[in-house]
Amino acid sequence: MFKICNFHLLRTHFAALSLVLLLLLNSSKAQLVHDGSFELPLGTAAAGDYGWTVCHGMPDVQILDGAGTGIFGINTPALHGGSYLGLLDTDYESREAIGQAISIEAGTLHYGHVGLFRATTHHNWNGTGQLQIWGGADCNDRNELLWTSGSVTNPNDWKYYPIQFAAIRNHAWLSLVVVLDPGSGEMTYLCMDDFRLDNAFLDINFVNLAAQPAANGMQVSWETTPLLDAERFEIAWSADGQSFTPIGEVQGVAGQSRFEHLHQPTSTGSHFYRITVTDLGGHTTMSEVTQAVWANDRLLLYPNPLVMRQGGDVHVNLPASLSSGISLRLIDMQGRVVAASDIAQAGLVTFVLPPHLGAGCYQLQASSKGTQLHARLIVE
Repeated sequence: MFKICNFHLLRTHFAALSLVLLLLLNSSKAQLVHDGSFELPLGTAAAGDYGWTVCHGMPDVQILDGAGTGIFGINTPALHGGSYLGLLDTDYESREAIGQAISIEAGTLHYGHVGLFRATTHHNWNGTGQLQIWGGADCNDRNELLWTSGSVTNPNDWKYYPIQFAAIRNHAWLSLVVVLDPGSGEMTYLCMDDFRLDNAFLDINFVNLAAQPAANGMQVSWETTPLLDAERFEIAWSADGQSFTPIGEVQGVAGQSRFEHLHQPTSTGSHFYRITVTDLGGHTTMSEVTQAVWANDRLLLYPNPLVMRQGGDVHVNLPASLSSGISLRLIDMQGRVVAASDIAQAGLVTFVLPPHLGAGCYQLQASSKGTQLHARLIVE
């Protein structure tokens, strides 16, 4: 038992390490903008230097490094790194804006994300606003509105906003501008971090793809590196591992990394599963194949192991071989019956366990008209 537990820990640590390595690999991919987390002070770089330039106003760099509060007493930690940017707009003076030299090609799909929240620390920051991305020839040339976040209404809390646009014209400059919503108040102060923009689609890395029997079907689960944008996952099934048929879809959102899909097989034996992800540009990445065995003549329990608090419920899939008039009994390691229930007919049922059931290994026994099935339940 000691060796099994150690092996489990080793496997868990290895999986976690693999995910970290994949995150690092993805983060090393080049993006179009420089320093999207605003870790460097804003400068007055020339158009060819690729640094952020102040186009208008006096944007504030919030630095929360443990040495003190941020500007204007805003104490919200950065979404990424140790710094983020605050941009202001009011109903009585010009909007604040920053920008940098970047090549935007007409017709090319650009995508990414940005983290935003609406700061409300100052008593006058009572309006909502939006972040706009403009294309132009230089810092103050707003030639084409490429993207807007819409009204940012999440006060003092980060939220990712997915970015997607295809420019009508070519542009040599990208500008970020905060705009106060008309009639919403005197001013708005938007904080911005983890701004990413790409024009090439990245592969999705699959981690921990697995399929295992659950109470009412086969649970297919997988992990990826956190998504940059909404992605569509297609789950495909095969009886032989060669010919696959789509059986469902899962829609992922920006920042999500864990996914699952329940499949209800119609036959026993081996089942094979494969995941295909399609990004916003139509680029697809396919996972490896995972295999699991489904047997409809056995008891399937979920959750198992079960974490007990004040009682607990176990979902039991009673196969058709038990027919009707089913007797359920939960037996401990000393052979004592600690819970029992009579079930009218086969199918998915809920078995209510007694409160304060001790941790350990139990046997669930199901009997009907001479047929008897067993399954092990682990209580933690």
